Amino acid sequence: MIGMRRRLQVAMGLLASGLVGCATPPSPPGVAPAAIAHAYQQGMRDALAQLVAETGSDPRAAWTAPIVQQVWIPAQVVHGVFIPGHRAWVVIHPTDWQRSPRMSREPAPAGAPPDDGRRR
Repeated sequence: MIGMRRRLQVAMGLLASGLVGCATPPSPPGVAPAAIAHAYQQGMRDALAQLVAETGSDPRAAWTAPIVQQVWIPAQVVHGVFIPGHRAWVVIHPTDWQRSPRMSREPAPAGAPPDDGRRR
């Protein structure tokens, strides 16, 4: 009987800690949720404007699609396990973001962090 009571206490403790862990944290004190939403929207607009300024009117212009090919893998035995023949996709050339000379040589606009040469 004592074992059942202890199990119930442990189960209730786990349930309570799980519910507390999944709860949404409160917003920072003194900051209205509307101000947070406005700052997020402004940040998204600024990021899109910077991307359009760097790549031209089409933000996708600097992205190159991957080159993939489907190949047939014949049946084989690996470490005593039979692996039947199957098809698999092989990446010939991965996707890439092309950096134009304009992106890497011009200084960053005021208020933006400088380009450190890493891909973003």
